[in-house]
Amino acid sequence: MPSWINHAVLIKSTGSNVNANYAFGFAPLVGSLLVVFATGPVTWTTPSGWTLQKVQLDDAGAYLFSKVAGSGDSSLTATHNGTGQAQFPTVIEVWEFPAGSTVQAVASQKLGLGADSMPALSGLVGTNSIFWAGMTLIGGNVDPASYTLTFSESTPVGLAKAQGTSDGFIMASAVTDGFTNSATGGSYNLTGPAAFAGEKMSWAVKVAAPVTALVTNAGPDQAGIEPGAIVTLSATDTPGQNPITSSSWAWVSGGTAPALSGTNPVMFVAPASLAGVTVVMVRSISDGSASASDTVAVQVLPSRVRVVDASGTIRPALTKVI
Repeated sequence: MPSWINHAVLIKSTGSNVNANYAFGFAPLVGSLLVVFATGPVTWTTPSGWTLQKVQLDDAGAYLFSKVAGSGDSSLTATHNGTGQAQFPTVIEVWEFPAGSTVQAVASQKLGLGADSMPALSGLVGTNSIFWAGMTLIGGNVDPASYTLTFSESTPVGLAKAQGTSDGFIMASAVTDGFTNSATGGSYNLTGPAAFAGEKMSWAVKVAAPVTALVTNAGPDQAGIEPGAIVTLSATDTPGQNPITSSSWAWVSGGTAPALSGTNPVMFVAPASLAGVTVVMVRSISDGSASASDTVAVQVLPSRVRVVDASGTIRPALTKVI
């Protein structure tokens, strides 16, 4: 089970002073944490409403942005000052984490060819997921597919390779869960033919537990209930972040309120006064800070009168509303 809710890798061509819109392909939940690893041989202007966590500028460029998602935050528009670097594509990798998650630490360095380690992190509070990512620009019309960037102690997450008008890039990322105080740099191996330049970045996210909604299900509607029959209502209650502190059944509409017995399930006798009536009952629960409810309909049949003729023969039942 990944520690994030959504994840996407998005590639764009670039040019001089380009505003590029990256559509995430998912609609983040309001209040969730969005984290973007933005890379490319350009200067990125921090998008409006986002926080720049870290930037590493060598021959290319690596940026980490974050934001608490609001309504409609399903894309990012970045301003690229791509003067002199229009031949390179750009890429962003975006994650969505549950509300309450935080970026705790970020470190970055220049990326080197061959086997090496990622930047270490320290001062972590609580249990963290550590993300490693590297971006390599490949010059001289070399095919990006001939390069590999792998992380030894981690689970691969994202990978992107793209060729621009003359040059290209490779980006790779990985994650390791469970760090509590510090994280030594995970090892990686970058292999490829020749000319390259790039950055590497490590960051820690303290991932909050997903918010579970408080829910109650009053059960299926009931039909064809004979007057005088016992009706049983049984609800399924699911707590959210906090335990359920109160619950109740109540009459909403249909005839007069029946006398209930029990707590959950509850029972009542469908009296003649409810014949031909649909009774609606509501189940309500609360945990002290949130509440939930659900209704169920009970259809009580009209009363039936049995007719006996003078010879004692029972005739078909007649339906009569009392």
